[in-house]
Amino acid sequence: MLRRLALIPLILILLTLIYLTVGYFNFRKFHFIAHRGYGEIDNSIESFNNCTGFFGIECDVRITADNKFIVNHEPEIEYADGRKLVVAENNIADLTNKTLYNNEHVAKFSDYLAICAKLNKTALIELKEDMTDENLQALLSEIDEFYNRDNCVIISFFHSNLLKLKSMCNIELQLLFCDNKNENVQFCLNNKIGASMFFGLIDPVTTIKLHKNNLKVAAWTVDNFFVASHLAIITGGKLDYITSNLKLQ
Repeated sequence: MLRRLALIPLILILLTLIYLTVGYFNFRKFHFIAHRGYGEIDNSIESFNNCTGFFGIECDVRITADNKFIVNHEPEIEYADGRKLVVAENNIADLTNKTLYNNEHVAKFSDYLAICAKLNKTALIELKEDMTDENLQALLSEIDEFYNRDNCVIISFFHSNLLKLKSMCNIELQLLFCDNKNENVQFCLNNKIGASMFFGLIDPVTTIKLHKNNLKVAAWTVDNFFVASHLAIITGGKLDYITSNLKLQ
């Protein structure tokens, strides 16, 4: 009896290894996206240039006081001298004139697009605020100038951004969400917009439903080999994108 009990931990370890091995070979099919680039400072030119090994690069876009686009996650930027500037209250020249902690200047949206073009990476562009029609048209014009729409995916928590863009162009769109799953999935289905959801919301039924409607499914932010393996198993490796801060492949 004791010998049999002693085998239980070994059996569990073996099953775990089998599970992870199956998951690994499935998640190798995923397209991994570098979350805000891959480097010391998020959304920096350095971090974008470091994204070899990733399928694509994600960035966060904000609007300056003079209606230009820069890349930054937070509403304000902290510089190497400790000073902070609010993006929406300052012109692009003032925001890009000072240096960050890595001695770089803040990346403009055009800088990000140029790097995606140079590295031939899919651009995942998160719109961090609710934008006007004029803002969105200007954003599309900048994409056309520095890259191309076919290699870009625009993502946002704001339904209004996606609906406006849907009426303007055929660029790939995804709704970001981390709660209200049923409501948001239905929005995606009704409006033919892809779903980019917090990884804990991913399930096989929803993934299949979205794919049957020719909509892509993405998970964020997966920074763990075990989580990536689990997602690979429950979806059969069918997720379209996984955003990560790590090189998991």
